Amino acid sequence: MSKFFKFLATLGPIGYAPASGTVATLVAAPLVWAMEDLSFDDYLLVSGVLLVASFWIIQRALGAFASKNHDPSEIVLDEVVGFVCLFTIVPITPLAIVLAFILFRFFDIVKPFGIKRCENLVGSIGIVVDDLLAAFFAGAILAFCILLLERF
Repeated sequence: MSKFFKFLATLGPIGYAPASGTVATLVAAPLVWAMEDLSFDDYLLVSGVLLVASFWIIQRALGAFASKNHDPSEIVLDEVVGFVCLFTIVPITPLAIVLAFILFRFFDIVKPFGIKRCENLVGSIGIVVDDLLAAFFAGAILAFCILLLERF
């Protein structure tokens, strides 16, 4: 059964691609666009279910990795979840998706503002929470930019 959860956590072959986090975020972009017509409440519900499921799936998948790394790079479901959750902060538009992609990848790779420390949290919590914080900072900056553009 852990192989099944490993498959879900790695999004099949995507977790084994070069720059797998970036590839997974690229996969998440059309998913976000497909949810563009959802009401905010429905989007929030889908994001919440995906978030809760990701904690559960990733925790069960961890046993299938031989690596002693507490955050195996092959696990990329957290990138998808983070990117989807980012759009609970900003509206979904093609430009927002592109800018969110750039900002999210920046914060997920560089991990400033204590994001790096979250990786030390136990199990799936550490794996997912750092991506949620990256999404939060990316979304906050993007929301601020949108507000500025609307004023001028």
